[in-house]
Amino acid sequence: MILVSVMCILVMLVMPALVILSSILTRKRRYRNLMGMIDKEFALMSKGLGAGYLTPNMIKWHTRGNIENKVYLPLKDGKKAAMPRYYKDKLYDKGQKFRIGVFMRAESQKQVDELQNKYGDLYWYKHAEETANDFRRMAKKAQTRQKPFKKQTLKARL
Repeated sequence: MILVSVMCILVMLVMPALVILSSILTRKRRYRNLMGMIDKEFALMSKGLGAGYLTPNMIKWHTRGNIENKVYLPLKDGKKAAMPRYYKDKLYDKGQKFRIGVFMRAESQKQVDELQNKYGDLYWYKHAEETANDFRRMAKKAQTRQKPFKKQTLKARL
């Protein structure tokens, strides 16, 4: 009985030293809490990602004149990309965002009306067919981009 309690005391004295030694060897930052040594949390993402886009000239371009037609990001190859909410929140106030939303809904409805006039009763069939084709294209693209699974050893994961 005494031997067991002596062993427990030795383990309690030696374990913190081993944990500290292992943290020094692995060079991980650790902190002590009530349960023992735990890895400190950290973030791999940038703070203010994309903040360099909003130069004074770009802010002026997006906020002057007809703002409804400038809610996109012009890409280098001449295409347009949807503007992320991060930029919309920085560029526009509530009233402007509401105005843009009303404009976008009206434009969308105009396009639907044009297609319904063009295809008549076949519009919903065409719409369903186009949606299905879009999903097929996305799935095919995802399969070609996906890397084959490599089995990792325990040593490679650590």
